[in-house]
Amino acid sequence: MLGFSWVSFLVALGVAALAFSLQELKVKLPRELLWVLLVIGLASIAYGLLVGLVRLLLRFPTRRRVMSLAMAVAAGAVLGAGVGGFGWLLAERHRAELDSPPVAHAKRLRPILKDMLDVGNAIKYDIRGDKNAGGKLALYARRIEDWRTDISHFLLAKLPNSGADVKFLTFRPRVGQGGLTYEYEGLNDMRTNLAYLIDNLESYCSRSSSIPDGVEGLVALRVAGVALRNRSIHGDAQWMVLHHEFEEWQKDVVREMRSIGVKPGDVGWFQTRDQVPPAEFPHAINTLHAKDLRELTEKLTRLQEIIQRHDRRP
Repeated sequence: MLGFSWVSFLVALGVAALAFSLQELKVKLPRELLWVLLVIGLASIAYGLLVGLVRLLLRFPTRRRVMSLAMAVAAGAVLGAGVGGFGWLLAERHRAELDSPPVAHAKRLRPILKDMLDVGNAIKYDIRGDKNAGGKLALYARRIEDWRTDISHFLLAKLPNSGADVKFLTFRPRVGQGGLTYEYEGLNDMRTNLAYLIDNLESYCSRSSSIPDGVEGLVALRVAGVALRNRSIHGDAQWMVLHHEFEEWQKDVVREMRSIGVKPGDVGWFQTRDQVPPAEFPHAINTLHAKDLRELTEKLTRLQEIIQRHDRRP
């Protein structure tokens, strides 16, 4: 029975050592796992004490049994408090890491960057699947440049002075192998760099000189939206340009909301194309233009409300 008692204590010490080692190695443990380890440790100690106590009660006379019982209870209290306190410290430390501004910022940015990586992947597979890709060099070069510029500007704005934008843009140019190969291999290098940034995002967020989570970006986008609504156009060609810019503006607003932690309900409310109140716009050139202006006006109203709500958050 004494052997089982020592085994229980060794299990408890092993669990504590394992949890401590994982924390020191910066291994991210779910909070539920921490509590499971704590329960295992406490249960092992309790079992060990019970086995040892039974042995003592059967071995010693009555007076010594009382003293042994008191010592066992005291030892159990000390060990239980120690293991419990150790587990609590580990849980609190883990919670503090999860709630830290860099970790929270990384959590917001990661799905956005994954969406951007998917765009790069789509460009890659379009080139690989296009038998006439060489004859469309200008088209693919433009798509890659737009993708590259979009991501580099986003990284510079959301991770200032962290080196993330420089890391993303670093690639080894392949010269003398043709324009398409140059663009394709550069795209692959930047995709690899972006995947690396996604995997190590917490580190870059920690290096960043600031954590942009205010409404300044949304305010600037609202100003751009107002200018878009008030723009005078002539002809269907200019309307098509405006319509495209309107669609891109909505995507930029949603991405900015997600990057600063706007509540998902507000993001969904902004995205939803609900019934739009009637409105007249004298500068509308046709019904499609008027429809865009009505929708844009409704989006601007919703955006203003969301800005005010997010700006008042604790």
